[in-house]
Amino acid sequence: MRATSEAKEERSTLAEAEEKTLKLDSRVNITESGLES
Repeated sequence: MRATSEAKEERSTLAEAEEKTLKLDSRVNITESGLES
């Protein structure tokens, strides 16, 4: 049971990291498109 909860925690941490990366990516894209125009 303990292993399962640890795996779940790992997965949610990964999901959070991916979310942060996506937010950073979109911020960079906005900055790049602003520089282009």
